[in-house]
Amino acid sequence: SAGQAVDVSENIMKAVGNVIWDLTFGIHLDFDNDIVMYFCRIQQGMLSMMAGPLMMWLEVLP
Repeated sequence: SAGQAVDVSENIMKAVGNVIWDLTFGIHLDFDNDIVMYFCRIQQGMLSMMAGPLMMWLEVLP
């Protein structure tokens, strides 16, 4: 990288996604499999939705 900053977030997301797939479904996917990145994008979308005001409001309900 010749002293330049390197973005490793995609590699970390692929690794974490692959571990989740392996632990949850017992399926080991190749590191360059597009399903892992698709799963990570869905997971990020769900996390932002769960941190939103709707979920905070739902926690108030019994």
